Amino acid sequence: MHKLSVQTRNEIPMRRPTHPTSRPLRSSRVGLWGLLLAALALALPQTTEARARKGGRRLARAAKPAPAKVGRYLRANSARRDPRKEISYASFNVQNLFRYRPRPGTETSGNKRDRKVAKRANYLPKNRQEYVDKVQRLAKEIIKLGKPDLVSLQEIENFKRTKRRDHSVLADLVKEIKAQTAGKGDVQYDFAFSHGVSDRRGISNAFLYRTDRVKLDAPDAKDPLLGDRKQFREKLSLNVKVANPKSLNGHASEKVKADMNGNLTLARPLLVGRFTVYKNGVAAGGPSETLYVFNNHLKSQPHRFQERRREQSKLMTKELSRLLKAQPKAKVLLSGDMNVDLNQPGHVAQLRTLQNTTPANAKTPTLLENLTSKMKEADRFSYKYRNKLELLDWVFASPNLAKKLIEVRIPHVNTLATDAAKRSSDHDPVLTRFAAFE
Repeated sequence: MHKLSVQTRNEIPMRRPTHPTSRPLRSSRVGLWGLLLAALALALPQTTEARARKGGRRLARAAKPAPAKVGRYLRANSARRDPRKEISYASFNVQNLFRYRPRPGTETSGNKRDRKVAKRANYLPKNRQEYVDKVQRLAKEIIKLGKPDLVSLQEIENFKRTKRRDHSVLADLVKEIKAQTAGKGDVQYDFAFSHGVSDRRGISNAFLYRTDRVKLDAPDAKDPLLGDRKQFREKLSLNVKVANPKSLNGHASEKVKADMNGNLTLARPLLVGRFTVYKNGVAAGGPSETLYVFNNHLKSQPHRFQERRREQSKLMTKELSRLLKAQPKAKVLLSGDMNVDLNQPGHVAQLRTLQNTTPANAKTPTLLENLTSKMKEADRFSYKYRNKLELLDWVFASPNLAKKLIEVRIPHVNTLATDAAKRSSDHDPVLTRFAAFE
């Protein structure tokens, strides 16, 4: 207790009031107010602490940083559901997920070839620890998404020379997720991709899927997309291969070839996979739903290569139309890094053929619905470019899936991160959840 100095009668003489309504001297009022304020100052902190203890909380918790902002669309009247009655799906550009290897040459080398090779390799991890840290952060973010049933990934290392699956970056990511969930649900993922099919940098698309709930279907030669496609008279050997998942591409037109970015429409081929999700788990069998998933990574720089992106949009729409013509009730998810901002009409126009399949365009059949467009404009971003927030990562769904949408969520863990060293990517992941097995 602090000692309070109060003026005494010897210091300031006081007169006894002669009438009940007589006012006391000012010095007396100051002393009384001082005592009252001091008592309150001592009592208030004790009251706060008592309340905190009573609620089972500590005052120290008030200093915890606020959680990352989350952009979200949540269907009206959607109650908390049983995860077994849902299908969850995420799309995530993980920004140059390469294993560590010593960089060839240096950018200051006297040899011109060494400088060129080193400049191309500036996206590689600087050391092994940097690679390990990135894999750990990516695993942590996938777990925080709720351990989705299916995840489409972009910018995954995919060199032809990496022959063994256990030497893949995807194998490292799967192991890390398992390690971080050990004793906390023990989630096991597997991965699928087209080995050696990548762009000049060595990156491509891939899938992660939970082995307890999801099965990668066996290849089927008669499947309209994943089969031999003899009915389409394909000229690309890539397209006629029977596989699941399967990479698809097309020959670029002469007009597109003029941009000097390759003779094929897509530098990073479209990856299509067919998966079956089981309500009670793969081992138990029972109720299930089959999904076709289109995983994309279109050409960057929306102010350039506009004609190429238009042709890439036509290719995706053509493959989607082929599937739905053969299987009108197929459930389809189409997503990825579109490399154009959904919030800018001039950018969206570059994917007009794909956008024309959505309900906003009444003249064409509704093949897809853009789920990310349902979010509030203030929350619609997954990437930051020159301090401008943009939504490059889109998710579409066929109408039979879109009507069961529960949630679209973009946790802004990377775009709004204040510490660049703690980011796992330059993109935010996009999560969707659907009611299922009904």
